[in-house]
Amino acid sequence: MEVYLLRHAESEYNVDPLNNDFIDCSITSNGQQQAANLDFSSYSFDLILCSPLRRCRQTVEYSSLFKSTPLPKFEICSLLREQIKAKCDLLDGEQTEEIFLEETDESVDKRVNELKNDLATKSSLYKQVLLVSHADFLWNLTSYEVQNEKFGRWLNNCELIFWKVFETL
Repeated sequence: MEVYLLRHAESEYNVDPLNNDFIDCSITSNGQQQAANLDFSSYSFDLILCSPLRRCRQTVEYSSLFKSTPLPKFEICSLLREQIKAKCDLLDGEQTEEIFLEETDESVDKRVNELKNDLATKSSLYKQVLLVSHADFLWNLTSYEVQNEKFGRWLNNCELIFWKVFETL
C-alpha cells in the first residue's frame, strides 16, 4: 500500500494567527483555490483518511478527489487531528487569561504509532491511501531520530507528497 500525505489548504489561522476560531477554522478563498488546483490525475486513491477539523475536510471538498471514478472511500480519522491547543478565558468578566494546552511528545508519538498500526492492518485492502492532516502532525508522522534529535518533513499548505509503502501483513 502506497501512502501519500496532504497538508490542508491555507486556513484562516494561517493568515491571521489571532483568529478566535483557530481550532476548527475554515480555509480561505486562497485555500479554496489551492485545493481546486491540486492535480490528482496520476493517482487512484482507494481510501482517504482525513482529520475531523474543518480545514482538512474543506481541502478535500474543494479538490477534485470526489470527481474520480470509482470514488475513493472517505473516513474521518481522529488520529490525524491537529495537536490540541486551546485558548480559555476566565469567566469572572474582569480578568482574561489565555491558557494554551499542548499535547505532550509522548501522546503525539502514541497517536503516530496507532495510525501506523491502523495503516498496517489496512495494507492488504487498499493500494493507494491519502492522509489529510496538519503540519505538526505530519511532521511527527514523518520524523525520525538521529542521536536523540528528531527530524521530520514540514509540508506547505496544500502540499502533497509520497510518504511510504506499507507491506501486506
